[in-house]
Amino acid sequence: MGRFAREVSSLMAPHYTPPLVAESQTIGGPLRFVDAIRKAPPDGSLLMHSQNSLVTLTPQLAPNKGGYDPLKDLTPIAALADFTWVLVVAPHVDAKVLTVKDYLAWVTDNPESRSYGVTQFGSIPHLMGTMLARRAGASIRPVSYASSDSIRRDLMGQSLAAAIVPVDALRTTDAMRLRPLAVVGKQRWPTIPDVPTFAEAGFRDLEVTGWYVWAGPAGLAPAVHKRLVEGLDKALADTDFAGIPALANVIGNLVTGDALLERLRRESQYFASLTQEMRFSTAT
Repeated sequence: MGRFAREVSSLMAPHYTPPLVAESQTIGGPLRFVDAIRKAPPDGSLLMHSQNSLVTLTPQLAPNKGGYDPLKDLTPIAALADFTWVLVVAPHVDAKVLTVKDYLAWVTDNPESRSYGVTQFGSIPHLMGTMLARRAGASIRPVSYASSDSIRRDLMGQSLAAAIVPVDALRTTDAMRLRPLAVVGKQRWPTIPDVPTFAEAGFRDLEVTGWYVWAGPAGLAPAVHKRLVEGLDKALADTDFAGIPALANVIGNLVTGDALLERLRRESQYFASLTQEMRFSTAT
């Protein structure tokens, strides 16, 4: 996510002043992170770049539930691009494991390897893994990591058998040895077109789309909001995402205004219903 934010900030440079600087922040959980943005000055000097989960899934989960309302406590500025996640198995997993059903059968025979990695409990990959386990009646168990890089190290180090990671995590040379089994979403992903969707693999409903979002404090000045949207439109309109390494595994999809608010409402409602059905939380 940091690579993407830095690249977009660079693309914005000719179209927006003062220059935007992307910095990774670990503030102590979603409530504190959102609170920092909520208390930011309205001049656009501090903005939020995050995955969609922070504005659509996380607010539905205990202990965050009721802690913030993205449509009231923040000013959504734009959805920038779409991305997805992929279930991978490590090189040390039996070479005969080529499908999701193969993996689940292998885990049954190798229960000591039932753990799969996700970036943080309560994340969309965690939710997708929980759905897979429930739909398949499988005993796979999530393990929370701080980053995809940490997951990749354990996969390559043979201390983790599987993970649900962003497709972008496959970009490095060592990660190319990982075996992708299925992608989250309704369609195959263009950078790994030979990998089926979960639905094609026999498991429906794992069809969430990931996307990157910018937001500011609730009182963000309208003039600043307008300039940011105009700058993003100019910066991303003609950008060849496939030709930029930091953007190669995402699909440009700029959404602003009423269409963005509707996307937030629709996805929030979907996650509210799904998390209740699954009894899903940050500790599930």
